[in-house]
This record gives sequence, structure tokens and C-alpha cells, in this order.
Amino acid sequence: LKILFLILYVFRIYLMCWYDTRAQEINNMLKPLHKALFIESNPSPVKFAASLLNLAPDDVRLPLVKVTEETKLAIKQALKVAKLL
Repeated sequence: LKILFLILYVFRIYLMCWYDTRAQEINNMLKPLHKALFIESNPSPVKFAASLLNLAPDDVRLPLVKVTEETKLAIKQALKVAKLL
């Protein structure tokens, strides 16, 4: 019985390590996206990303302004790295 508990304990540790590794992989894929979405200090980059994913229109109302072309490029590239485009 002790051996069974030991095997289950080792298996549990293995699974925890696998999940931790997978979580790190996902986080690394999303880091460029997180950075790109906060290049500008307003929610327009998030709105632009949502428009690329067909989740929302690209238009913004004042006091917001549309994102710059550089930011658009960074967001598109980050979405590709995150495998969302």
C-alpha cells in the first residue's frame, strides 16, 4: 500500500511539473501580446486587437484616439506569435 501511495505521489509531481511547463509555454507565447497591448496608454490597442479578431469594430470615440501604424504592426505581429491570427 505504501508503494502505491509513493507511485501516486510521484505521478502527481510529474503532472504538476508538466502543467507548470505548459503554463510557462503559454505565458511566453502571450508576453509579446501583453506588451503590444500596452504600448499606448489608452484602450485603443485592445480595441484594435479585438477588431482583428472580428470581436469589435475598430472605431473609437473621443477622448480616445486610433492607434498609430507602428502599434498596429506590433499588435498584428504579437497576435501571430500568440497563434491568434
